[in-house]
Amino acid sequence: MLSPATPNPNAPRRRPTVTLVLLTACALVFGWVTSKQATVRPTVDRAVERLEKAIVAAPMARLSPSDVVGLPDRWRDELGDVTDERGPRDSELSAAVAELRDRVHELPTWRFGWIPTMKSPAGWLTYLLVHEQWFHLLVNLTLLWLLGATLEVRRSPRLVALIFVFSGAAGAWTHAALFSASTVPLLGASASVAGVLGGLLASRPGWTLPFWVQAPGRRARTPARLEI
Repeated sequence: MLSPATPNPNAPRRRPTVTLVLLTACALVFGWVTSKQATVRPTVDRAVERLEKAIVAAPMARLSPSDVVGLPDRWRDELGDVTDERGPRDSELSAAVAELRDRVHELPTWRFGWIPTMKSPAGWLTYLLVHEQWFHLLVNLTLLWLLGATLEVRRSPRLVALIFVFSGAAGAWTHAALFSASTVPLLGASASVAGVLGGLLASRPGWTLPFWVQAPGRRARTPARLEI
């Protein structure tokens, strides 16, 4: 186990409360997202099956470009052959694609992720807590613990909170500017972690980042240092 150490081991240790709250929030949200995704995924699969049957039943029917707005890029590309502004319409085909869009939008990664083409009022903030993969979550939590806790102990909890929020917002709007047509949700606290690292470097360049290594089954902790 890795845990940040204070610059002076003999000094009273201040608990990095803000960092711990952020870590807990990311972990809890990940558990909820995983559970919710497992519940909603089958409804998405059924909507896909309905759409496939509708296409087979009415091979000459065409979707309007407005019908596929809000769908993931992959499905919009696959439906490109049956999308035509001037083609004949079919009510079942239109209803099937509308159901698919509704089911996709129920996925937590779509409801709370940051999608440049569908900017939600709070998406630039909520996406920071949403992770879909274990590896992504663990990397961000580990870095946030080491960097955020160190910055909080050495500077202030308020600074960590401000950097986390504003770096995440900057990452969201930069992503929107570079990928304005994308319908792929941006997820995770990577931008905020990068901001915390930048704050650590800017506040005192050349710092040594001390931490403790707790080996399983051993009481003693081994001090280690990382030069940044």
